[in-house]
Amino acid sequence: MRQILVVSATRVVGLTADHGRLLWEYPWVTDMGINVAQPVLLEDDRVFVSAGYDHGAAAFQVTRSGERFKARTLWEKPHDEEQVQHFALASRLSLRTR
Repeated sequence: MRQILVVSATRVVGLTADHGRLLWEYPWVTDMGINVAQPVLLEDDRVFVSAGYDHGAAAFQVTRSGERFKARTLWEKPHDEEQVQHFALASRLSLRTR
């Protein structure tokens, strides 16, 4: 199913591409609600997100059961000290860029 990934002040969400209906959500609360880095799609069902300002990064998997979706954490790295993080994906290798 085609989805739009959005990072808000408090969560990452998957929305239907046709009507913007909420499919799933993943909590992503940062200090002051600052989430400027875009989510990176690692595979069809895995997403990487990051935030600076002493927050960190996480990878999560979105699974589907019938009409319901669920997001679960695969990996977390809390408390990164940089202010803003940007990542690029090349040949299944996540590279940190500045």
